[in-house]
Amino acid sequence: MAKRNKVRWGHIEELIPEEKHRIWWEGDIKPNGKRSQPSKTIYGTWEDAELELAKIYIQRGGVLPDMTYEELWGGVIVPSFDKYDLAIRTREDNIRVWEKELEPRIAKDIVHETTGLRVEEVLAEIDSPWVQKSAFSLWRKMINLAIHHEKVDMANPCTRYVYRKKAVPKARPLLQAHEVIDWMKSIRGIKYEALLLTEAGCGPRVEEACALLAEDFTWLEQEGHLYFLIDINKALVSSRHGRVLKETKTDERYCKRVVALGEPFSIRIAEILPESGPLCPSGKSCEDGIYLAEHYTNPATVSSKYKSSCGKKGIKYVNPGKLRKSWSTMQGDAGSEDSLVSLAMGHSDGTTRGANYQELTRSGALMLADNLSAHIKRETAKAFKM
Repeated sequence: MAKRNKVRWGHIEELIPEEKHRIWWEGDIKPNGKRSQPSKTIYGTWEDAELELAKIYIQRGGVLPDMTYEELWGGVIVPSFDKYDLAIRTREDNIRVWEKELEPRIAKDIVHETTGLRVEEVLAEIDSPWVQKSAFSLWRKMINLAIHHEKVDMANPCTRYVYRKKAVPKARPLLQAHEVIDWMKSIRGIKYEALLLTEAGCGPRVEEACALLAEDFTWLEQEGHLYFLIDINKALVSSRHGRVLKETKTDERYCKRVVALGEPFSIRIAEILPESGPLCPSGKSCEDGIYLAEHYTNPATVSSKYKSSCGKKGIKYVNPGKLRKSWSTMQGDAGSEDSLVSLAMGHSDGTTRGANYQELTRSGALMLADNLSAHIKRETAKAFKM
C-alpha cells in the first residue's frame, strides 16, 4: 500500500504519480473522544493535493503564516459566495476576473507581503481601464475578507493612492420625450416590442422586464384613459450557463412593487399583450403553466437582436438598459417628485414616506404615468411645430 506522507495540514497518498492523490485531514471529535479523519481524492499533481489541503485547513479556521492568493481564494473567497448569498451575476463576475486577470498574475504571491506598488505593477499589465477597475475591486475585497476572517494581519494596500487608468463611461443615447411616438413606430411588429415599450413606459430594470408574464399586467380604465398596472416580482438574469429566474434585486419591500404604464404605451400594449405566459417568450412550449427560465428570452439575446434590427433599419438604437434611464429622465423633465420616481424604480429614498410607500403604490404610480403621458404630448407637439 502506498505510504501516507505527512504535510503541514494533513496527509497525502500518491495513487498515480502526477495524476491522482488521496488527502486526509483532521476532522471533528467523535463521541468516543477520537478525532475523525475525512479524506478526498484529488485528480491532479502533488501540488494540487497540497493546495486542496491548505484550502480545507483555512476553511476550518486555520491560519497559514504565508498564505498565498490561491489559498485565500479557495479557502475564504469561494466559501463567502454562499455565506453572503451573492447574486449569480456577481459570483460569475468575480470568478471571471479571478481566473482571467488575477490568478495568472498573483496566485503564488504571499498575501501579507502585498504592497501598493505590487498592486500597481499588476494592474498596469491590464489594458482595459474597466477590467482594471474590476480587478482592483476584487483584489481589495479579497484582502478585506482575509482581514475580517483574521487570516492576515495587515493594512489593505488596495487604496485610493494606487494608480489606475481612468474608466470613462461610453456615451449612450437616451430616448427623448419628443422621440417617443416615432420610436414606437420604428419598433412596431418586432418580437421584443412589448418588452421595450414596458421598459420605456414605466422604468423597470431590464432583468425585471424580461421576467414579466402577461398575468402580471392588470387592465385599468380611469377617467377616459387606459393604464396597465404591472406587478414587478421577479427577475431574469443572464449567466454563463444561459439564464436564471430569481427574486427581484435588493430590498423586496421596494423591488417587489406595482408600477403603472400609461398612454401612449398602454394603447399599443393592449393590442399585442399575449393572453398568458412570458411577455417575451423564448419559443419553448410550456404545458403546465409553470414558467421556468428557459421559457423567457435571454436578456442578452434581446439586446443583441434589437441592436441588430436597429442597424438593419437605420434607426436610432437606445440600449434597453438606457430605456430605464430615459424613463427617469423624462419623469424629471415632467416635474415628477424624485421620491416617487425613485420608489417606482425599486429604490428606497430612506424617508418615512418611503417606508409607507406600499400604501400609496397605486395612486403614486398612476400619477407618474399621467405626468409622463402629458409630457410626451407636450414635447411631441413642440417638435411638430418646429
